[in-house]
Amino acid sequence: LQYYGKISIGKPPQHFQVLFDTGGYKTWRQGYQPDCCTVVALQLIIYGSGSLAGFLSEDIFSVSGIEVKNQTFGEAVNEVGQAFTYAKFDGIVGLGYNKSSKFHGQSIFINMIKQGLVEKPVFSFYHNSIKNPDSEVEGELMFGGSDSRYYIGRLNYVPVCDKEFWKIKVD
Repeated sequence: LQYYGKISIGKPPQHFQVLFDTGGYKTWRQGYQPDCCTVVALQLIIYGSGSLAGFLSEDIFSVSGIEVKNQTFGEAVNEVGQAFTYAKFDGIVGLGYNKSSKFHGQSIFINMIKQGLVEKPVFSFYHNSIKNPDSEVEGELMFGGSDSRYYIGRLNYVPVCDKEFWKIKVD
């Protein structure tokens, strides 16, 4: 499954359609615009399906009604790989644990926690698996908790045992 959504960067806001990536923590957008924000460093990001090069910048980042200040993100100027050629998105928002100190900055979710912007250190996805034309909600990303309208019963929380890809132990 792929989760897409809208974000904005800067003031006044520039809007982007992004892919939310739970397997990585890096956040980037297509197109380098030097007047929009503070340029931090040059960066190369390598994915299994391609790579991109560009600059790291810092600005206000808004997602799901939450405004994160001083968020570091990449601005791609060169993208290599079919994943980027045929992409239906303007960038990627990484929601995974930080895996490398080479990419300066924290994931947007970690910054939400550090800046006290979420009630709990939890994010959740709702995905409507049935294509229902009467439903207004196809899916939703929630930061700081979950929405009980989207499940029955109670949620059980388990510790993450390997922070590579949000792995948990199952007996």
